[in-house]
Amino acid sequence: MSRTRTDDQSEVEEVPTKRSKVKESGGPDDGAVEEDPEESEVIVEDDDAGDVEEISEGVANAEEEEEEEGGDQKNDEAGEVGVDDPNPSEQTPPPPPLALEISSKLKIQLVGDWKSITEGDKLVNLPSRNPVSSVLKRYVELKKRRGNQHPLTVQYADDLRVLFNRLLGSMLLYRQERAQYTVFLETIQSNTQAHKNHENGVTITEEADIYGSEHLLRLLVKLPELILQSDVQPQELGDIETITNSVLRFLGGKLREELFCNDYVLSSEWKENIRDWAADQSKS
Repeated sequence: MSRTRTDDQSEVEEVPTKRSKVKESGGPDDGAVEEDPEESEVIVEDDDAGDVEEISEGVANAEEEEEEEGGDQKNDEAGEVGVDDPNPSEQTPPPPPLALEISSKLKIQLVGDWKSITEGDKLVNLPSRNPVSSVLKRYVELKKRRGNQHPLTVQYADDLRVLFNRLLGSMLLYRQERAQYTVFLETIQSNTQAHKNHENGVTITEEADIYGSEHLLRLLVKLPELILQSDVQPQELGDIETITNSVLRFLGGKLREELFCNDYVLSSEWKENIRDWAADQSKS
């Protein structure tokens, strides 16, 4: 089993310097990956690395179209930092990135999602039948039921939900999804009544109640990049890596086809779908 680093490049407008931290240490999961009937074995083949690279290249090209000139100069200047540092030995190296275990099926999911939106002129239908808040709750319940829950699982799931809400609009959307994101939030905020996802009865109060596993996976594969830009301590990385890979196995396991709705609509139809959804809300 090889371990694969995945630096998926979505549109980045602003990268926060901090994220919610997992502070405690130790637990039953340390040093071993539990076997779970609902989690598939992670098999990462070297040939599959090209799938994630294809996503990175495609998103990077999209970013280049929107970046202002002068970026290369900034990168050159950044590369010279430390040359004249009087105390280079005192510089603290960044913490090592997380070693994510991404199965071939999840890589295929990432590529398919990217192609549907950037090449297929489609958008994820909202609200998702399996929103992030429900997926994370289901993961925690599964770990409790199986008796192999990490001591920090509940805190991690809540931190991940908060992080998802905070970064969705700035880091987890392709350019083609931005208008849909803005209109959907405005539709919800324009009415003070409680909105519900009629597919599962979830009351919509935040982004994690609207978007599903497709966007949650995008966040997970960006965690190594986010860790490098955060104040997470090296001793905390072990717990974060263990639980993150457990969530990845959960998403890529036997419930994968259920958790990933893969429900897309043509970009020309999403406004009509939102209007219909808002109309249904007003009748309920």
